[in-house]
Order: sequence, then structure tokens, then C-alpha cells
Amino acid sequence: MLSADCSRFIKCPTTPDGLQRNQRAFMAVRGFPHVVGAIDGTHVRVHGVILGPTEYVYVNRKGRFSISLQLVCDAKYRILNVVAARWPGSTHDSRILQESR
Repeated sequence: MLSADCSRFIKCPTTPDGLQRNQRAFMAVRGFPHVVGAIDGTHVRVHGVILGPTEYVYVNRKGRFSISLQLVCDAKYRILNVVAARWPGSTHDSRILQESR
């Protein structure tokens, strides 16, 4: 859930015009039809934090402590949606996607 401040800036298109605008932009950039947004996961490195007895779940595939988050961007790299950084670094992107709204 985004805070009220973030929700002013991070918005996924919900109107037919907004969706079509994003589809046209992706088509113009790379020729992808019917695309509204690009999705990917990323890691935010954490250090100097006491993670407790389950700290091993925060170790990502590169052996670093991190938390994961998922972003959706439009064709101009503007963030449309964020799944908050509440996932330990060992969590696979597909799991985060499955658990997202």
C-alpha cells in the first residue's frame, strides 16, 4: 500500500484512454502490441541492520543481504506501481508477482 504522498505521483492508468496511450507508447518504442507496463523485481541492499534469527532469508542469489521489491514502469520509465519492499532478498520475482494485487 502506498502512502498518500506517493499515490499522487505513482499511478497505473485505469481509463481506456490512459491504457491506450501506454499501449501506443510501447508500440512506438519497441513494437510491442497491447503492452501497458513493464514489470521487474529489484533488490535494495541492506547493511548494518540486525535482522534476527531468520537473517539467512535476506541473502539474495548474489550472497548479499537485501530486500526485494517489484516495479511497473511505462514506456518513458515512469513508475506506475510499486509492490513495497517487504520481501526478503531470497524471494523469487515470480513469488512477489503472485502475491501482488
